Amino acid sequence: MSAVGINFAFTEPDPPPELLNVFNFPDGPALVGADWDVRARRVVRRLAHDDTVLNLTLEFDGQVVTFEFNFHADTPTNADACAAVNARAVGLRDDAVRLLGDVYHLQLVEENGNHE
Repeated sequence: MSAVGINFAFTEPDPPPELLNVFNFPDGPALVGADWDVRARRVVRRLAHDDTVLNLTLEFDGQVVTFEFNFHADTPTNADACAAVNARAVGLRDDAVRLLGDVYHLQLVEENGNHE
């Protein structure tokens, strides 16, 4: 094993206009003009903060925005892999929720309808 990833995904079923602006690619009209149907738009970023690497993917399918968080850790040993998962999973989930709020101004709603 050489690496582990801790993954979280969130959806925004009613994306605000500010979030949709992220998906305004300049080649969109040209693709449509060339008779291509754009079915989804995806933005992928590799971010780093201290010793944490985040592969962040945002996708818009025309209705819903999906956020995929892959927190990556190099783990040359099994002990490193266990530590990367066991000691960090809850904190990384909190980091993902905080990023959704701070950057995209979204608030997590739990399945029971409560805001976190």
